[in-house]
Amino acid sequence: MAYQDLQAIKPEMTSQEVIAQLGKPPLRFHWNEQRPLESGGSEEIPHESYHYSDGVNDLYVDIAEGRVSSVHLHQGYNLAQDSIVFAGVFQFFYLRLAIFFGCLGIFMNLFRGEILDKSLHFYFLAPIRREVLMVGKFLAGLLATCLVFVTSELLQIVVFTWGFSPNVRDLYLYQNHGLAHSAAYLGITALACLGYGAFFLAAGMLFRNPILPAAAILGWEAVNPFLPALLKKFSVIYYLKSLCPVDIPSPPGMPALMSLLISNPDPVSTPSRFLAS
Repeated sequence: MAYQDLQAIKPEMTSQEVIAQLGKPPLRFHWNEQRPLESGGSEEIPHESYHYSDGVNDLYVDIAEGRVSSVHLHQGYNLAQDSIVFAGVFQFFYLRLAIFFGCLGIFMNLFRGEILDKSLHFYFLAPIRREVLMVGKFLAGLLATCLVFVTSELLQIVVFTWGFSPNVRDLYLYQNHGLAHSAAYLGITALACLGYGAFFLAAGMLFRNPILPAAAILGWEAVNPFLPALLKKFSVIYYLKSLCPVDIPSPPGMPALMSLLISNPDPVSTPSRFLAS
């Protein structure tokens, strides 16, 4: 179906003419409207909605009483909306779940795994200070997590932009701050590995049962949006969300708890704000 075919639909065309022009719609909805009459009664007006697409543009045809009442032609992509969806996936899935549990599995076992395997004493046989050993272990875990998660985030950005046409991709990357947003996401991912890694390395060294501190940290990060402003700052996710380049808006009608979950009422200053001031 060509773009010109979508434009050919005009108001007052009959539903049969629309189907003859564009074919049977892939998506079709029916409903009835009760319209009041001057005599005090009401009449039932049948409505239909057809949805067509040529892969790039979407056409919505509204039909009332067998004739086209309105035609809406939209581009199949929406940079602003797609950016918000990507930001939501990054903040609520990637940071809070993927990176969190990935760092939990790697950093918690840096020393805990050696203790369980009874191999930690072999490190102490070498002429090396314990502080150097701890730093070396931490840097090894940080390198591993950054390699995995930063690479994964880079691939997500590539897949996200690959769905756009070349012109739209250039518009997003070079005029809508797409490159800056991509660099910010990669940097935030590395900082998340650093922050959660430090927490879980300390927990693995101080606690015999790593499940309890891991559950406590997970719970604290989860309830962070509902905490007072002062307590919010004693968490990793608070600073990571403040650095995110795209804010997730709260649409009208959203439940109060959901609006509070996506909000960050008193974010820390980002480097750009600090330099600007």
